[in-house]
Amino acid sequence: HFQAACRELADAGPRQLEQALAQATGGTHPELLNCVVSALRIANGVAVEQEEARATANGVVVERRLSEATVNGSTFFDTLANEDHFYLGWVSLVVAVLFIAVFSQEICTWRTTLFPRSTKLASSCKARLGRQAAEVVNEVGKRCSGWDPDQEIAKPSKAKEKPPQPMSHREVGDFWKVLGEFVVRAFKTTEDPAGGLRLAHQLLPTADVIQFARRDFSGLEAKGIAKVTVNREGSVGGPVTVRIRTGHDKSAGGFAATENIDFVPVDKELQFAQGEMSKSFDVTLLPTDGTWSPTRWLRVELVEVLAGDAMLGGPTVAQADESTSVRVYILQDDRFPPYIPEEKFQSPDKDYWLLIYYFKERIKARKSNFWKTVAGLCYAAFHDTVVTAIVYKFLMDWASDPDAGGSYANILILAGVQLFSSLLFRWGDIEQTGHRGRTGGCRQFHRAQLMSKMLMMEYREHHKFAGSNWFYSALMNVDVMAKDAYWQLFVGIESLLGLFYCVAVLLWKAWYKAANSGNEFNAGNLLAAVVLLIMGPTAFVSIGMRRRTTRYLLENRMDGEQQWVDIFAWLAQHGRSIFAVGVRETAHLDTAFGCATKDFCKWHAKARDYTNDSTWITKWLGAVSYILVLLWASTRLYETRAAIISTPFDTGDCVMLIQLFGKFGKYLQKLSNSFVRLQKGSVSIMRVARLLRLPEMKSLSDQAWSELESSPARVAGIDHGHIVFTGVAFSVPVGRKSLGLGPMSNLDLSNGPPISLPLGKVIYVTGGTEGERFTFLSLVASLVRPTSGS
Repeated sequence: HFQAACRELADAGPRQLEQALAQATGGTHPELLNCVVSALRIANGVAVEQEEARATANGVVVERRLSEATVNGSTFFDTLANEDHFYLGWVSLVVAVLFIAVFSQEICTWRTTLFPRSTKLASSCKARLGRQAAEVVNEVGKRCSGWDPDQEIAKPSKAKEKPPQPMSHREVGDFWKVLGEFVVRAFKTTEDPAGGLRLAHQLLPTADVIQFARRDFSGLEAKGIAKVTVNREGSVGGPVTVRIRTGHDKSAGGFAATENIDFVPVDKELQFAQGEMSKSFDVTLLPTDGTWSPTRWLRVELVEVLAGDAMLGGPTVAQADESTSVRVYILQDDRFPPYIPEEKFQSPDKDYWLLIYYFKERIKARKSNFWKTVAGLCYAAFHDTVVTAIVYKFLMDWASDPDAGGSYANILILAGVQLFSSLLFRWGDIEQTGHRGRTGGCRQFHRAQLMSKMLMMEYREHHKFAGSNWFYSALMNVDVMAKDAYWQLFVGIESLLGLFYCVAVLLWKAWYKAANSGNEFNAGNLLAAVVLLIMGPTAFVSIGMRRRTTRYLLENRMDGEQQWVDIFAWLAQHGRSIFAVGVRETAHLDTAFGCATKDFCKWHAKARDYTNDSTWITKWLGAVSYILVLLWASTRLYETRAAIISTPFDTGDCVMLIQLFGKFGKYLQKLSNSFVRLQKGSVSIMRVARLLRLPEMKSLSDQAWSELESSPARVAGIDHGHIVFTGVAFSVPVGRKSLGLGPMSNLDLSNGPPISLPLGKVIYVTGGTEGERFTFLSLVASLVRPTSGS
């Protein structure tokens, strides 16, 4: 109706328009009448100067800030602000720019999977351009160096290899003849008149044999040394010099020791004087880098006889190159977590100390990947708290307010700042996702540690804990360590930084307000920051007072879960081979599983409710403080608008304050949840630590200690050709059925004389019961260790 009236009165003068509108509105809205009249006068060509003079006379100041850029005589921003052009032109342009920025970064810079085909195409184009650029550089380099393509010599093509041909009968005969001569020379054997073959040193007692004292040697990494002994047997009539060297054992896999990392390489000569029967040398062992590591070994080889009339002999470890070599084990005495003192490991506050030393080990093991993850998470909190809050404030109080100097250009600037920060936020997310290492760097790392420990333990140490402990620790405890210990360290750092950013922005706001208003600094502006500083410590002190009960409940929950996991894992592994189980056995298994499930659910419910109640401490603190700040900020804004207070409090200040308290509550809740989950992680770390602290290669460790504490003469005099039992007794541990010891029984040989078993002979064992004989053979094979004696 208004537009129709304007068209009808288009030819009328201003006075007639004013009278018509006044009559239409009844004079009840003079402000609206003035605005409409001013608009109509401008539309009918009334001079702008006259209207501005009239507005000034009525106490209204109208400011017009026009951009210098014009499009067809009108300003660029006025054209875009026109209702007919804004949504089609301006919004389309902004959306296109944002899409191009995000699309280019995703496919070119970060190469993510959001646009897989485009990313693949961009990568192939980049590779093709790289190859073309390399070819151009190559061509330029050749021409600059005087290369003549006409003088290039074609390289001959590689001839095809002929398939192997079968040997003729003559070649087969020659082969076996040469092989027989080689065996005779290698073992220096001759025929015995009584039949058979005899070794050369049995025929020639004057020959010298240089050989290792035994096949396996060991050294303690904590002591930094491993002793290797070489013996000389035979006539020992003259001086002999042999060459010794250490090396990497290629057949050791992940247990192989590395030169200059685990040990100092040795390549030296050993000189035996006339009559000298034993010689020892040391291999220097290097300390590891602070992370827990299993036992490793290296190879020591007798290379050759450099001087003297001697030959190399065994014992030796079978190798592909037929060399005479032995293994030297580097025994570990590492604690888990590394470097934790024993008194702290056994203290009532061990959950805190376990986490602290575990975090130290993870930081040292992850190296730069850890700090890249922290950097990515730090910027996430900065973007969410600082950038967004400040952009909101300036958009409301500056860019969108013409009286405060706002303009379309300022709005674009702030939108660009938000876009740039969003791109950085995406970069940080890519960095932390690619370098956090929760699975490969943590879960599988700890599972490999448990696997290595099981492979390096001897029989008796295996049965200090049931097999279900190992399986549950590798499956569940390691997963908890990755999610509720290692990852919560990053979450805690991000949350702490978020809390710090909230307080810092509030302090900045108070300073900025005082600096721009011309008033003195008001301590009341710091009230919000003080409230935030009080909330954090209050929440964590309250949660910390509940930690011991939390640990007790979580340990019982894990015990209950381990019971049903053990039953189910056993049935899943052996169910196909026990298909003949009867009805009673089937019912018993079902009853046992039901009892384990019931016990687990009981403790799970208690732990769940208790930990959930702990998180509500911070939730209530955050909710109450948010409500109080909401009331306080709204009251201040009302009083400012009603001119009750002189200190200005703008809309942007109100929105920024409410938003910051919401962010503070969010990060405080994340930090409290992380704190509760860390308590769960400490329980899993303790359970894994009990397994990784078991001794490895116990017999070799005892041997290494005896060599360090004994004199060289005593070590050289040990008879390694026999197994000697001195005062041996063995007692079957309690619960032998669960330990898998089978029909073994107690054995007591401590009252009789020492028993010497020669190696390389067939021994007939008799006497005792079947269980005692089984125990005796297990002791001989080192499957179990004696309870007493050696």
